[in-house]
Amino acid sequence: MAPFLRSCQPVLTLGIRPAMGDYSEEELRLLRQADRVFFPSARFVTLFQAIDKPTFPSAASYLYRRSRLHQQILLKVLAIPHGKSRICFGPRQKERIRDELRLPVEVMAPETLPGRVHLADDWAKALSYAALYNPVIVREALPVRDCVRLTLVRFRCIGAARGAYAPNGITGLTPLKTDDPSLVELVSENEKLTLAVGLDDIAIDWGLVDDTWQVLQFTRPPLRIETPGHTLHRHDYICSLIEAGAV
Repeated sequence: MAPFLRSCQPVLTLGIRPAMGDYSEEELRLLRQADRVFFPSARFVTLFQAIDKPTFPSAASYLYRRSRLHQQILLKVLAIPHGKSRICFGPRQKERIRDELRLPVEVMAPETLPGRVHLADDWAKALSYAALYNPVIVREALPVRDCVRLTLVRFRCIGAARGAYAPNGITGLTPLKTDDPSLVELVSENEKLTLAVGLDDIAIDWGLVDDTWQVLQFTRPPLRIETPGHTLHRHDYICSLIEAGAV
């Protein structure tokens, strides 16, 4: 539906409209009969999910890259290392974080919007940030020795980069080979994780704390993925999968 695959021959692009009622009867028929709907947008993906119409990206991909709240719940349920954190609702729960976490802390909005992660090294500042959001996620900010971003499409890692950790995302990314010996285990675990959860278009930021890799965040995958030697255009790569019948 979105225009990202307009140049991909097997795909008919309809474009994103304000509402389903803005599509003609013929266009709605095409959507109903399609084997898969590509890039339906967060606006419509839950509708297709409700009628069991396959989409790419999946509903899970849209959900987890947009919601830190759902990310935290997923990480806790699957027992994936992610740093000590609390989800707080209301003033009383927010006050209790002083007894449960150690400074410094990162105070995060439930949505993955730019500028919504705040580093606080005293409780007055932490509570003032926490008052901005409800619910709020508060995580202990431990020293991160290494940072890696992995980009995965259809449960395969197609890009890796190392950078410096900052509360609102990794900075100064330098491309790595996805088969770099230091990443083999991490890449394998990420491919298993994305397959298990159905995350078919996602980037995952990892930080090395002490000797343990921890998830920092799920995020939107980049359009252009720098690799040693060349740049991979994600939409062109997805088109190649479509042409090969792999998606």
